Amino acid sequence: KQKPLHLQPVLFPAFVIRCHREPQDLKDRIYKRVYQLIEQGWQEEVSQLKIEYAEKLLEFQSFKAIGYKTIFNNDEFNTSLLADKIAIETWHYAKKQVTWYAKEHTDYIVEKYNENEIQEILQEKNFKNILQR
Repeated sequence: KQKPLHLQPVLFPAFVIRCHREPQDLKDRIYKRVYQLIEQGWQEEVSQLKIEYAEKLLEFQSFKAIGYKTIFNNDEFNTSLLADKIAIETWHYAKKQVTWYAKEHTDYIVEKYNENEIQEILQEKNFKNILQR
């Protein structure tokens, strides 16, 4: 069993920076990204892999990523239903990650994701010695 991040031994100074998004913003970004992947040919990619490897494809570690098995098993779904199903699977996984990381020690939380905010965090006195090396 691993200790929480802040209780693990480290070889050099380390800080935990967590990125935070509002749930609706995260959900919107997930849906947008899934639809973008579908438009870029994700279904066609899986169809070609299915032709080349058949059921053996399901054993590949890389094929265990969210969405691949859903596409593999749902040829009859229209694009919109398929994208929604994958986005929901991804959203459920993202919620689990948010819950998991909320329990971890965090030195800084980044919410705005803009260059200025990141630079401000990096310039804080806790980081000055690290940045000068």
